[in-house]
Amino acid sequence: MRVRVSRVVIGILLALALAAGGALGLLNSEWASRRVAHEAAAMLEARFGGRVHVGSLSMTLFPRVVITGTNLQLTREDGQAPLLEATRFSVALLEQPGSFCSTSHLSR
Repeated sequence: MRVRVSRVVIGILLALALAAGGALGLLNSEWASRRVAHEAAAMLEARFGGRVHVGSLSMTLFPRVVITGTNLQLTREDGQAPLLEATRFSVALLEQPGSFCSTSHLSR
């Protein structure tokens, strides 16, 4: 009986480890980066009432969440001069536990 319980526990732990590894692999994929870029552009467009273009975007999840990208451009809806242009940008979660604030860096 004791052998069965330990095998079940080992099986459950192995399944959880495989699921966590798969989730991390999916979240670090190109698909996830494209999805985050699309969602971020939609949020910025809704917030500023303009059009957003992001050249590239990448994410890292470990040891902390950092999103970096290139060629961010926010233009007015009428297509006039850009409201914001950045050749490189990065956004990182603060290292304080439970903090939802972020630090960001833009460069031209």
